[in-house]
Amino acid sequence: MGWERDLVKKVKGISYDKYPIEKGIIVSNVSTIFSIYEALKLEKPVIERVVTFTGEMLKEPQNILVKIGTPVSEVIESIGGYKRNKDLVFVAGGPMMGVALPSDDLIVSAGLNCVLVLHKIKATTLTECMRCGKCVKVCPAKICPVLIKDSINHIDDLEDYRADQCIECGLCSYICPAKINVRQFVRIGKKKLNERK
Repeated sequence: MGWERDLVKKVKGISYDKYPIEKGIIVSNVSTIFSIYEALKLEKPVIERVVTFTGEMLKEPQNILVKIGTPVSEVIESIGGYKRNKDLVFVAGGPMMGVALPSDDLIVSAGLNCVLVLHKIKATTLTECMRCGKCVKVCPAKICPVLIKDSINHIDDLEDYRADQCIECGLCSYICPAKINVRQFVRIGKKKLNERK
């Protein structure tokens, strides 16, 4: 269970407005807890992290303890490299919430948890939204991504449709039969609402 809001609801039976600290709850992942331990017990700064290197185009996918600042290309070379060196796409941050990149020209940072290497597929043709409602059904935040997309230029509607509640998981874009990058529209709406505050 990766979504903080859902985790707190399931474990504690508590809902909150924006942050769990409002209810006296702190949620931290294992990497953060381990970094706190190393800082307090060993007086060690955050200089490395475990990163998952995976995907169909890597010869040997694995989890690696990597020094922050290391080029991703060097790490991939050290674990066996690519199955093929052409038509690759890289996703920094994992399959659902990650960001696609055109190359492995990326540096390991404290926030990088995954590098996914896939075979590039031909772009599919976008079609108009069919109003199938699949994006609404899969949304863990219980918002309506398609209405946010349609209201991208109407800030009051974006507020009514709770664009700021999006967790940017990407399920709406993944499920969309029209191949619309719905998450990108919702991100833009979320950004507009945050700038308004």
